[in-house]
Amino acid sequence: MISRRIRTIASLIDPRENVLDVGTDHAFLPVVLKKSGHQGLIRASELRKGPRLNAIRNLQESGIDDVEVYLTNGVNGIDFPADVVVIAGMGYATVTGIISENREYFHDRRIIIQINNEVDKLRRWLMDNGFAIENEVMIRDYKYYEILVVREGKMTLDEMEIRFGPHLLREKSETFRSCYLQRIEKLENIIKTLPADHKDIGKLEQQIEIIKKALAD
Repeated sequence: MISRRIRTIASLIDPRENVLDVGTDHAFLPVVLKKSGHQGLIRASELRKGPRLNAIRNLQESGIDDVEVYLTNGVNGIDFPADVVVIAGMGYATVTGIISENREYFHDRRIIIQINNEVDKLRRWLMDNGFAIENEVMIRDYKYYEILVVREGKMTLDEMEIRFGPHLLREKSETFRSCYLQRIEKLENIIKTLPADHKDIGKLEQQIEIIKKALAD
């Protein structure tokens, strides 16, 4: 079964765009795109032979024979004319490494990024390295995911925008509210378990106030 995360990423791609899916994970995204009638070209990459073979097998079993899966690290050696590059399901260091090591490839291309943690750290890195966030989406698919759409450009974010996301903070979707209300509840429950004079209570209460500020209209 294709996850909501993958389907959401697919929804952010124009049907006419050429797509490169880095670290394709069984080629789930290319399969969704092809089955939805995607018109642009699609390519994928995997770092290791086993995952690449799994992706090729899944494409074949889905009746898809026009998606090549490169065996390479990130986008190394790829000259495919992608309009959008998807880098999803990886860590902060891996994603920023892929972009840094092949900066020229990402010139004038949209990048859809979904990392599993340290999203605030990613936003700061994007700002400091000449990228601007065009769109952000938060979804819940067993856990909460933040998906960023970025492109080269200038961007200045304050600390609240770095932590919560400029677009997410402005839109305050029901998913966004649910995520951070749950975070507040979790922090409050932690405080209840601590002695009244515990040194961490002040820090936890400060975190709660910051989240409440983000949720305020």
